[in-house]
Amino acid sequence: MNYFRVLLAAVAATIAFFIYGFVVHGWLIAKDYIPYPEGVYRAGDAAQTHMPFGLPGLFVAIAVFATIYAKSYRTPGARSGASLGLLFGIFMAGAFVAVN
Repeated sequence: MNYFRVLLAAVAATIAFFIYGFVVHGWLIAKDYIPYPEGVYRAGDAAQTHMPFGLPGLFVAIAVFATIYAKSYRTPGARSGASLGLLFGIFMAGAFVAVN
């Protein structure tokens, strides 16, 4: 396993994650957050106080996922990545969606 490539993949995925979040939540559906009271979603100032913990935490989570991919799937190509994504989606559905 090439650790440098795993680190580069984690950095690229983290950047893509935040670009996606900004475009979708900051532009496309930002107006959908307006009707909810402040207790449902954090206000901008409150969210910024959590950023020193949230940003490294997200990077670690993405790095772990990239490491799992690198250790588990040796076949190059989109198919192995898609199958890992499907497995992760099933995991998330069972771990979070079904519980909540």
